[in-house]
Amino acid sequence: MAAVDYRLSGEARFPAAVDDVRTAVCWVRDNAAGYGLDADRVFLWGDSSGGHLALLAALTGASVRGVVAWFPVTDLAAMPSDVADAGGVADAGPDSREAQFLGAPASSVPDLARQASPVTHVSADAPPILLMHGTVDDMVPAAQSIRLAEALGQAGATVELELVPGATHFWDGASDVPGIVRRSVEFLRTQARPGEGAR
Repeated sequence: MAAVDYRLSGEARFPAAVDDVRTAVCWVRDNAAGYGLDADRVFLWGDSSGGHLALLAALTGASVRGVVAWFPVTDLAAMPSDVADAGGVADAGPDSREAQFLGAPASSVPDLARQASPVTHVSADAPPILLMHGTVDDMVPAAQSIRLAEALGQAGATVELELVPGATHFWDGASDVPGIVRRSVEFLRTQARPGEGAR
């Protein structure tokens, strides 16, 4: 396991963070043999912003065998309305997380917001993806994962979506967090088996 460090929005704007993730994947693959690792079995796993970056990297060319993303942002342009629909306080202003990531509110830079959204990059060639999201997450609503799962399914990609009843962001309210971790690990193990998940 390698923990990927990437530049945060206060240091550099999009696409710096996803470039860092892609670079980390390349480094792991290039140096795998020296650590006794299999370069053909590299996966990405992230939560929240890390899930967003894992998905974005995997869907835009990072060579990985699969992705686990917990409560990720998948469509930056839809975030304010999704948050409001989930009962949260929507913030589409210049100080919102999305605006800090892009350098401007998503509505002001719609092309950039689309480029920075995993849902834009869906194709049949996507690696297998497991999305897990709390049903009452009002920070990154479950609609974000549902939308991406539907798009991946329509494209013919391998995707699994699991909605966790009563869970908010970072699994607050989830009844079985160890079970969520086990489910995620089993997904990766399945994709790591010979003949599985190679794309």
